Amino acid sequence: MGHPGRPSEDIDRRQAAIAVAPLVAVGLFAILLVVLWGANYLWGFVVALPVSFFIALAWIAFRSRPASSS
Repeated sequence: MGHPGRPSEDIDRRQAAIAVAPLVAVGLFAILLVVLWGANYLWGFVVALPVSFFIALAWIAFRSRPASSS
């Protein structure tokens, strides 16, 4: 249930997913590049941890941003 001046939760989730999608793509590309480059798979895991952290942080930031005053 949304507040009168605030979009619904579904719209917030969709906008957050759209905003975070490029970060997910770049992160997956970086992990894939590390693994295909011939590095140890452990390096792919090491890269995956900060990528996952920043994706989660960006999701929370975009999802909980205040509504624009239109």
